Amino acid sequence: MPVMFKCKTCGTEHESPLGWNTIARFDAVPPEKVVGDFSCPLTRRSENETYTKADLRWHSDYEHANWEELTKLLVGVEKAFNHKIIGSAKQWSEIELEMEARKFQVVASFPDKKIVWDKFRTKEKCEEYVTRIGLVVGRLYVHDGVSYDVVIEPV
Repeated sequence: MPVMFKCKTCGTEHESPLGWNTIARFDAVPPEKVVGDFSCPLTRRSENETYTKADLRWHSDYEHANWEELTKLLVGVEKAFNHKIIGSAKQWSEIELEMEARKFQVVASFPDKKIVWDKFRTKEKCEEYVTRIGLVVGRLYVHDGVSYDVVIEPV
């Protein structure tokens, strides 16, 4: 999957000339580490700008899919792979990498069980999700006489 950088010359996102095999390797690079000097592919200026890891972001075709969608996609692409459909191995790998990148989950925590609602790459994305569905993290809710907390926890 490509790593993107926000161009210091034109301000748009471009694919980085550097690549990482997994998001774990990408995440392991410290944000302040200088990763390279890139030039703008749109303006074709000869000057290079220096970029750190903080200037880059991991890009996935599946980053906007929710956890349930990713799970269904994985089942479907596994079937396609078993039927030897061209491109399914690459797609399978990309979905698995996106699932691996999800480090936090939103959970309804009941007294006797937990129900995972969704998983996201960052805690901030979890908080956005909880706000979007009209709930507050840490608040006690009651549904059909059963109480539960909405919590964000590491996967």
